Amino acid sequence: MMMGGRAAEEAEFGKENISTGASNDWEKVNKLMKNAVETAVLYPELFGQVAILPGQNALGDSDASPELRAKSEQVRNQLLSYLYQVTLAFVNAIPPEARQKILETIEERETINDPNEIRQLFETSGVKSWKALWQQAQATRGKAQQGS
Repeated sequence: MMMGGRAAEEAEFGKENISTGASNDWEKVNKLMKNAVETAVLYPELFGQVAILPGQNALGDSDASPELRAKSEQVRNQLLSYLYQVTLAFVNAIPPEARQKILETIEERETINDPNEIRQLFETSGVKSWKALWQQAQATRGKAQQGS
């Protein structure tokens, strides 16, 4: 959800007009991904067999090599980039009317946390299936990758 708001703003208003709320969401996603990668939840092969206590991360505060820290940052950045591109493709697959209704609701209340409310906004804008949107997003993203 955090990436969705930022992607929706980028799709509708352009990168240069992303709100501070959406930028704050990006910071939260970055922190979550950093914690996930550093605690070896997603990529344990980076750290080997390491005993990690709750509240700790695999890199620690001072004992990780610069190479391991750089690798962790590289993996995090690659994952964030991939996830954001997928999110942006999904947002761009949403019909403009539905995207506009969602943005109006967010402007009014700053957030939409209820998946049923999002579903209702989509349905009133003619979106019948999340799966169809996802397939369209994947197809669009695949074509964009082939062109680059």
